[in-house]
Parts: sequence; C-alpha cells; structure tokens
Amino acid sequence: MSGGQHHRRGHSVLVSPQPVHGGHTPTITRSQSGESILRHGTSEVIADPTLVVEVELLAILDGSAALQKAVLKHFPGTLVQRCLVHKERNIRGYLSARHWKESARLFKTLRNAQGEEDALDAANEIECFLRKRNANALASLEEAGEDLLTLFRLEVPNTLHVTLLSTNAIENSFKNLRRHIGRVARWRQETDQADRWLASGLKLAEKTFRRIKGYADIPHLIKALEEAKRKEKAAEEAA
Repeated sequence: MSGGQHHRRGHSVLVSPQPVHGGHTPTITRSQSGESILRHGTSEVIADPTLVVEVELLAILDGSAALQKAVLKHFPGTLVQRCLVHKERNIRGYLSARHWKESARLFKTLRNAQGEEDALDAANEIECFLRKRNANALASLEEAGEDLLTLFRLEVPNTLHVTLLSTNAIENSFKNLRRHIGRVARWRQETDQADRWLASGLKLAEKTFRRIKGYADIPHLIKALEEAKRKEKAAEEAA
C-alpha cells in the first residue's frame, strides 16, 4: 500500500511492497548502501537507485496521479489497484442524497465479487446506474480505468478484499502518526528532526498492527502475482 503523511517540512511518503500481516511492518530487501526508501519531497517517492526488490508488487493507491507516477517510475511493472473507498466517496459527492443508498449497495456488491467475471458484472451495474444520474460521477468512475479491477483479475479469494481494496490499513497507521507528531510545536529544518519523529511515530503505530482479514489466503495472492510476472516476461520476449 502507498500513502502520504504531510508535515511542515514537506510530504513524506511510506511505501510498503507487501500486505501487512502477522503484526510486523513489511520490508523490502536493500543493497549494502542501507539507504531508506522513505524520503520527503513535494510530488514523488524518491528511491535509492541501488534498491533491489525481490517480489512482484501490488500497489493500492488512493488516486494521486503524482504518487502513482512515482511508484511506476521506480518500480516498473507494479500492478495498481485503486482504493474503492476513495472512489466510492468521490462518486457519492456528485450524486443526490437520494441515490447514496443505491450507490453504496452497488459498491458493496463489487467489493464482494469473486473473480474478474463477477467484478465486471458489478462494475457494469455501477456504470449503468451512474450514466442515468450524473455525468461527473460517471467520469469519476471511468477515470480509474482498469486499475479499478486489478485485484479481481488476479482471481484471489475475496476474503482479501476487505484489506486490499482500500488504503485503510496504511491510513490507520498515519492516524496514529498524526497523533504522535502533533506534539511538535516547531520543526527545525536544519536537522533530521522530521525524519526521526516520523520513524518513531511509525514504530509506535506498529504496536497496533494486527493480522489482516483473510491473511491465510496471502499465499494465493503471492502465487497470482508471480504468475502475472511470468506472463509479463513472456509477452515481452514474444514482442
């Protein structure tokens, strides 16, 4: 999952390449340089060029174009799944209140779908519903494109959908982080104070981590990602 946490020194971004499970912070293999992937800037993730990623990545993103561009730049081939919570919320903002209940029902059906075929049917229902109600809401749905159904195309058990169809897991960490860094009255830009507070806040947030719902099915996800990688390589070799 990818998400950002703002503070007065800029925009710090945390990127986790694997699902959170077992109560531990996900990690990625790094070279002997030991440089961190965590940086602060204004628009993108800055990654150590010697960073070595040994797993296929699935990124659950909230719709930030800058963040998605950065992830794909530094981790080419990453599969992107758009957060359905953010997308549903954005679409709801365009709809009249009398349509909110039906919109919620349709998105719930999509989240519960098992596999690509069921997801396509559910997505088509949402599209038909929005086409008759609001053009801006329909445009918001279409903006997500194929990234709306990435996880469904992997054909993993829908027990993983609760966690992997939204960025809630990482945003809960940032909620605890904001509570921690909110104690700081003055940021000293000439030091690494912001980085140290950020790191200590995330360590505190880690104490609240729990196994994600459906964690027992994570091996299915890993297998699906590996298969997607093999197909990608085969397509590149055939081209």
